[in-house]
Amino acid sequence: MTRPRVLWLSSHRTARFEEVSALLRAGAEVVPTTGEYGAFPNAVELPEERDPLHPPWRLTCTVPPAVLRVVRDLRAYEDHKAIPPAVVEALDRWFDVVWVGTFSTLALELLRRYRGAVVLRSYGGFPYTTSLGSLPIRNVALGVFGASERYAFCPALPYQALIEDPRLSRRETFWPACVTPSRLGHRWAGAASDAAACEVMGLIARYRAPEYARFVAAYGDLPLRVFGQNPRGGPTGDDPRIVGTLDDDPFFSGIAGCRVMLYTGLGWKYHLHYHPLEALMMGVPVIYSSSSAIAQTAMWMGASGDALREAGMCDSPAEVHALASRLLRDPQEAVAVSERQEILRAIYRPEPWDGVPREMLASVARAAAYWRNHRDSIVDRPPVASLADIFERVPRRAGELARQGWARLARGGRQDPRGA
Repeated sequence: MTRPRVLWLSSHRTARFEEVSALLRAGAEVVPTTGEYGAFPNAVELPEERDPLHPPWRLTCTVPPAVLRVVRDLRAYEDHKAIPPAVVEALDRWFDVVWVGTFSTLALELLRRYRGAVVLRSYGGFPYTTSLGSLPIRNVALGVFGASERYAFCPALPYQALIEDPRLSRRETFWPACVTPSRLGHRWAGAASDAAACEVMGLIARYRAPEYARFVAAYGDLPLRVFGQNPRGGPTGDDPRIVGTLDDDPFFSGIAGCRVMLYTGLGWKYHLHYHPLEALMMGVPVIYSSSSAIAQTAMWMGASGDALREAGMCDSPAEVHALASRLLRDPQEAVAVSERQEILRAIYRPEPWDGVPREMLASVARAAAYWRNHRDSIVDRPPVASLADIFERVPRRAGELARQGWARLARGGRQDPRGA
């Protein structure tokens, strides 16, 4: 078949650069949607033509400008049940695959209404089946994923399927959250780095005040620099640790100038941020927990616990503090840890993984093309017309069954001759 045409549907600026660039290298024609990125850790709003993290997708784009205006401005994350019919019509005519970042409910709605292929790109965060509502609704919805050959699951964590319903994780293709070193523009200062420990924790006042308080309680006696989207000095303006929101160049330069990064994350293995991977790729030694996705992914890929402990892994905040203190005192030990973290950098370089999206897109696009050509002879969609119908009909039917059950109990369990 000809190269697949993909609508990349997400609102994550870093993922847009990395994934769209990789899909372009894989031979796809890719159109990314527009969107606001203000909820992300170091989001800097720039027009597309001036944003260095906007991949050159227009060079290979053959979609007419009028169609681009229709599909790129889709605000599906705001209300996935309100995708306009004109958008669905444009997708059916012009696109082979819609690439959906994170949200299974959006992927589900597209499978119900769009005739092409749908890829769900999962970054962990929470078991996505729980986002589909109560059990009757979830089972009906998961049946859509389980029945469709036009669907593929693409997690960034190799063990994500362990907590997912197998109907959602079928046709799984693991593809890590890769980082292109050249876009960072800086390398770690090495032995000449400042004796400071950094972390990226955006939107502290809005979302992460408790996490920040725990971070300061555990490591506040160390020289800290906290990067990310925040007011300089924090909500009150008097916290010298909080650097404030920066443009990309001073953001990466600031991290590259620190001796070490303390990656606290969300405290579990089912989510991984880009910023520790960016620090790794610049050579900054990253200290991380054995329960983090960095450690667990490396173990899944075959790294031993001993090798990872030599490369910055710790089992407790006390161990993190002790290791950070040593590296802050001894820049040569920090250099040695950075060198041993090549075991981690090898996982997240993008080019060795380029064949993965190429094969996945080809497979799912072929399935969608077959369905389009033979849809009268195969069953791909349940008969319910839309996701809205699922949410309307299933609870109503469940209520009918519940009423019938209570009526039988009231009659002593006897069957009503009318068939109730």
